[in-house]
Amino acid sequence: MWRQPLGAEMFSRAFPDKDPSFNSNQGLFEALWKEAIIRQKEDNIIWVLGFRGQGDCPFWEQDVAVNTPEARGELLSRVIKRQYDMVRSHVSNPVFSMYIYGEISGLYRAGLVEVPEEVIKIWSDNGYGKMVSRRQGNENPRLPSLPPGFGNGPHGVYCHVTFHDLQASSHLTMLANRPEMVNDELGAALDAGADVCLLVNCGNIRPHILMLDLVARIWNHGKTDVRAHMADFGRRFFPSLPKEAMACYREYFNAVIQYGENKDDRAGDEFYHHPARPIAEHWMKGKCGRTCDELLWATGEMPFEQQVADVGTKCESALAGWTTLEARCTDLVPALSENEAVFFSDNLRLQVILHRSGCQGLAALCRGFAAWKDCNLPLEALRKWLRVLGDSPDFFIWYRDLLMPEREKKIYLENTHRRPLSDDELARMLEARLV
Repeated sequence: MWRQPLGAEMFSRAFPDKDPSFNSNQGLFEALWKEAIIRQKEDNIIWVLGFRGQGDCPFWEQDVAVNTPEARGELLSRVIKRQYDMVRSHVSNPVFSMYIYGEISGLYRAGLVEVPEEVIKIWSDNGYGKMVSRRQGNENPRLPSLPPGFGNGPHGVYCHVTFHDLQASSHLTMLANRPEMVNDELGAALDAGADVCLLVNCGNIRPHILMLDLVARIWNHGKTDVRAHMADFGRRFFPSLPKEAMACYREYFNAVIQYGENKDDRAGDEFYHHPARPIAEHWMKGKCGRTCDELLWATGEMPFEQQVADVGTKCESALAGWTTLEARCTDLVPALSENEAVFFSDNLRLQVILHRSGCQGLAALCRGFAAWKDCNLPLEALRKWLRVLGDSPDFFIWYRDLLMPEREKKIYLENTHRRPLSDDELARMLEARLV
């Protein structure tokens, strides 16, 4: 369940009819914080201070009166101090932390946010293993995400081995960036003094064993010899054929698509699915004569036809590598011992299949667009066409607007925890609700 800092209930879930503004409803926010503090005061926890919007967004998107960096920093400072005092009034010797993440990073670096000295300031990578601010939509300031060298107190790191950003992140598969980069970036964070606390976003653990093992080694021992780590990982997990198995793992990182100019702009499994949706929407809504803004982060500024060709070329270029690696993994499985084969097949081979099939599917979509431009028209169901015209590329807006309970509407997080309804399911639910 998505909660506020301090482990409190989301404001808009508890008070769906109230404005989620701290200035307007400070008492209601504090009631939720107090309940959370009392509920957890006997637990051995690190108390997280902070304030964001109702969901994965800045609070000023829902409180537009707070419209300058100075006003935002002042409000955030006031909230942090109030949360800090409330916890201390109920808990002996509490330990505090605060994420210096996303939009908060710029405010903190500008000196606009005041944080009590003993609070652990946790600095985050961008979701791709690089210690810079995350990209949100097409906005990608890439602000350094390391302790800035001013102010006292402890610092920590929040690193991702999995991420979900509806763009190009690695969600079901291993981080697309090389272990050498993770070693350099996490090592630099430790060298900068972010060594008090480590938080790791790993989602489902099993697909990310290699990176988790590397992160643990770096955290415990500092920068490491990546080649030696890979060899050690092979001996522990695939003792019958360690060199052969780890050669496949190393090839995984060679096969990844480099979609942007930054070193860490490398495509995880979400790259194949989320760009496909705005391509289909733009195409089916007859917008082919103008650039698709939702693809600018991946292609840069260019006409839509060139954007599709650019994405298609990247996929076509990578497809042979993924196909070859899949065959190599498949051939190796029978040569491994039974337990090794199960893990290797479930871990690396499955991830390679996800990359290969996703790459193949997106390339086919781009080829289909090129065929359409040449008047080689594929048939498509009218119902699907109508849904794209009126719904959204994530097939979620009709559900949200017409079917979702009111108390959930303000706090939903894109489509992370929901399976998009099929056309038949949506039609049946709409019929029951509207007819």
